[in-house]
Amino acid sequence: MAGGIHLSGTSDGEQGPLPSGVLFGSARLAPILRPYWRYFPVVSLLGLVAAVLESVGVGALIPLIALMMAETVPASLPAPVVEIARVAHALPTPQRAYALIATVMALIGLKSLVHAANNLLVARLHAAISRDILDAMARRTIGLDFAFFLNGQGGRAFNALARSSWWVFEAVRAALQIVQAGASAMVFAAILLWLDWRLSLVASAGALVIAGVLALMDRMQRRQSILATATSEELLRRSREIVDGARVIRLFGQEAREQDRFQAETRATFRGYRSLNAVAGLVAPSFDFLIACVFIAILFTAYALGTSMAQVTAFLLLILRAQPQVGQISHARSVLASQAGPIGDAEWLLGQPLPPETLADARPVGAIDLPVVFDRVRFAYPDGTLALDDVSFAIAPGSVTALIGKSGAGKSTVINLLCGLVPPLSGEVRFGDTPLDQLRMKEWRGLVAVAGQDVGLFGGTVRDNIAYGCPGANDADILGAAAAAGAAGFIAALPQGLDAWVGDTGSNLSGGQRQRIALARALLKRPDLLILDEATNAVDALTEKEVMALLHERRFFRTALVISHRASTLEACTAAIVLDEGRVVEAGPLRETSYLAAMAGGPA
Repeated sequence: MAGGIHLSGTSDGEQGPLPSGVLFGSARLAPILRPYWRYFPVVSLLGLVAAVLESVGVGALIPLIALMMAETVPASLPAPVVEIARVAHALPTPQRAYALIATVMALIGLKSLVHAANNLLVARLHAAISRDILDAMARRTIGLDFAFFLNGQGGRAFNALARSSWWVFEAVRAALQIVQAGASAMVFAAILLWLDWRLSLVASAGALVIAGVLALMDRMQRRQSILATATSEELLRRSREIVDGARVIRLFGQEAREQDRFQAETRATFRGYRSLNAVAGLVAPSFDFLIACVFIAILFTAYALGTSMAQVTAFLLLILRAQPQVGQISHARSVLASQAGPIGDAEWLLGQPLPPETLADARPVGAIDLPVVFDRVRFAYPDGTLALDDVSFAIAPGSVTALIGKSGAGKSTVINLLCGLVPPLSGEVRFGDTPLDQLRMKEWRGLVAVAGQDVGLFGGTVRDNIAYGCPGANDADILGAAAAAGAAGFIAALPQGLDAWVGDTGSNLSGGQRQRIALARALLKRPDLLILDEATNAVDALTEKEVMALLHERRFFRTALVISHRASTLEACTAAIVLDEGRVVEAGPLRETSYLAAMAGGPA
């Protein structure tokens, strides 16, 4: 940034402790905030300098007011004010007022420049800290074990990443404002004490009362914020349902029902926010009223003590100039309290455990050239549903194996286990004689590719999506994979070809086109193990023939596992594994299994 300061989230040395109570004191956020702590003294120093300049500038009004009222300047005033009065007194009478006015304006102008520089630094800090928090939340979400999402926590993680993070940014801004305004407030307090300790005692007593009232309101806001955040998470979940389920809602004519359910959630959510806002709305009026009471108390005390008008005027002017700083601290504290719920969500996400690091002696995987063996594997989902029960089979290298079973038989669980996304509850999944969890899992997944009905396209071009697993692929390789997947024809017909935008999750393409793009993406990796999970259920017969030819030729893969409800697709397979309610009921050459009977229930 300007001035030679480069804001970075990295630090070579150990930083000092975070200021207590300013930046949440959070064990999860502190590591992100710590590298920026070295800038906080600069923010405080600039705030101190600005406040000193303003205080001296306001103090310079005392001799000006005394001159206008034909009063003498008390010698008991702070030395800077007395010195300004002495210098002004040495000037000819007509020039004194002009000199004092020029001094006040110069000091206030210089203060404005320092304050502007401080604001620029705070803005850069806020942007940098907010960026690092969001990056950390995204990095944590991407790095979470797949089992986390099977536990049904994906909705809360999405809410924390997409929504709560923005409220956390406001809390960061508030924390920086406390640092900035706190330094100025301390200077004003010191100058006021120096100006008149008796009036300062009255002001301090009022400040303690104000602090107590605001602390009570902070607690109320924190409680309401946590409740409001919990209800808003349910509203977000409902919002995703009406978007993701738009087709089903219309097909079954449930628009009115979904509207009623959504309205019930919005009412519950906004009742919470109404209570939160009601408490927050009391902060500023209460603060203003209490400040007014302090002013009256100071005036009454000054009258009783016989304080000079020039001194009282300067004292009140300093309090007036200090009030925005104190008000800013009050507002920032209110923001921190009202964002307790979102901050809690961010801390929760950042606190989720990451998968264990790859073992130092983990085995490298050069190629999947040995059998992949399931040995008495059991797997249950978090709700206790048993997906696989004592499952044993082997996938031979170089084979094209069909995985057959009705919906709910456990096929998707087999895929998750094969890819190392989840560990078995008991038993082992092995590569040859080596359990999968002893392999370098990143290398293993680099040799596996999955294409299926849940295609998972991303916003971007056709080229971006096909090359998703191979970012450095050239157009010739991309088009070769597209041709093998039966996608070359429709890609050529698109107005921009490979540069055509697929839309959000592939919304600009048909179901069959999306599946072919996903298949091309898998083939471009030229995987050792290709898994086709209902990869032809949305394509036409012509494209299915191309996929079958691909399976027969085996040009893009070494071994394939094919899941399909189409008997015609399975004809390209040589072996079969038949699942029924989480158990293997048949395994062997495809033509020797009664797979048609196993498929009698038809597509789910």
